[in-house]
Amino acid sequence: MSGAGNIPGPGPARQFDLSGILGRGQSMKPPGLRVDKHGGLQGARQAFQGDCRRLAGRIHQTITKENTMANSSGNLKVRKDMLNADVYSWHAAEPDDPHKIKQDAVMFNRKEGYEVIPMIQKVADALGFETVDDVKRIEAAIANELPGNVRSRENVYNWLVKYFETH
Repeated sequence: MSGAGNIPGPGPARQFDLSGILGRGQSMKPPGLRVDKHGGLQGARQAFQGDCRRLAGRIHQTITKENTMANSSGNLKVRKDMLNADVYSWHAAEPDDPHKIKQDAVMFNRKEGYEVIPMIQKVADALGFETVDDVKRIEAAIANELPGNVRSRENVYNWLVKYFETH
C-alpha cells in the first residue's frame, strides 16, 4: 500500500493510508528519524529534545522582549500598562493643568499618572534601567519613599536618582 503506515501500540498493528495527505515523494517520518530493524524509530528522543530546546528558546525570547519593552534608542519605554494605573488620575483637572499654570509645570504631583510616567522614564534612562520590574521599583519609591517635602520635578528627579544609586 503506497503511503501506508503502522500505528504502534498494544494489540495488532493497524494500517492507515496517508496517500491523500502526503504528496508524491514526501516522507512519512520527520527528518532525522530512522526506522530500525524492529520497525521502531531511532532518533525520536533527540528530535524531541531538540524541539523542546528550540521552543524553550522562543519562550525565553518572548519573555525577555515583553520584559524589556525597549524603545528605538534601546532604553525602556515606560507605558501606562506597566504601572498600577488605578491609583492615578489620568486627566488634568482645571486648576492642575501644566499648560495653563506655570507653578504646575514646575511642581510634581505623584497622583497624576501623566506626570509619573515621564518622571519614571527620565529616572530609568538616567540609571540604565531596562525592565518592567525596574519601572515598578521606581513607581514604588515614588509612592512609598519620596518625602512629601520634595515637590519640584527637578528635586524629585535628583532624589530618585540618588535613592537608587544608594539602594
